[in-house]
Amino acid sequence: MKKLQLFAILCSILSLPLVAQVEEKVDRIYLKDKTLIECKVVEIGSEEIKYYAIGEEDGPLFVIENYKIERLVLSSGKEMTFEDLNEDAVNYTSIKDQKKNALKLNFTGVFSNQLSIAYERSIKPGRSFETELGFIGIGIDPMEREPLGISFGGGYKFFRNPDFYIKGMKYGHILNGLYFKPELKLSIYQQTYYRGGVRNPHCLSCTFLGAVISATALATAGRQLVFDDSVLLDIYAGVGIGVSNQEDKVEYVNNYGFSGPFDGIPITWTVGMKIGGLFK
Repeated sequence: MKKLQLFAILCSILSLPLVAQVEEKVDRIYLKDKTLIECKVVEIGSEEIKYYAIGEEDGPLFVIENYKIERLVLSSGKEMTFEDLNEDAVNYTSIKDQKKNALKLNFTGVFSNQLSIAYERSIKPGRSFETELGFIGIGIDPMEREPLGISFGGGYKFFRNPDFYIKGMKYGHILNGLYFKPELKLSIYQQTYYRGGVRNPHCLSCTFLGAVISATALATAGRQLVFDDSVLLDIYAGVGIGVSNQEDKVEYVNNYGFSGPFDGIPITWTVGMKIGGLFK
């Protein structure tokens, strides 16, 4: 009996290196959702990894996209990490040659008597910063209020990613895609107000010259299209809250860049379209 026990112990000791070798041949894929996949990796591509389940090397071949993987540890001990596709500039089509700056004309503002010019710069893939300067009093004056002043605006764009032309291809332009933009706007101007009708029934044609300071914080969403790395079209709409020193004195407030607030209601909104050109 003692000889049999000794033989069993000896076999166990001799099998330890064999077990270790089997364990060392296991590749481990760590996903971003904290899932661990133990497998045998057979191919590492630029966009996906192919592997077999342990013990099923003759079974089905599994495929997983690289962007889902946090890191890969091979049985040899070599470790590989996978950057998020959105953060990896290499995944953008010729990104080093793309133009990352844009000047845009907000031509829709001309119909409400404001000419504004916006400047946008890409900070990194999926992020850009935009500022806007408006000249109040340049354009069509449908209300005949003869406004004169200036407006300022600025916001940070978060582009929805990825923005592929075709699955499997690289990204399009760095400034192309759907976006969300928190922004602030300020308008300082003077204009002539009509004070007749409901607000002043004793005067049917009274006017007065008022100085206006208005500000708003907006949540804006839009779609920006880039054509041939040269021309872009930006369509947007937003809603927010604001303040004005004239909101309770007139029926309706157009603050040249955004509308509202009025009658004590702090809601503001904006909608428009910009066309521009790209440069480095």
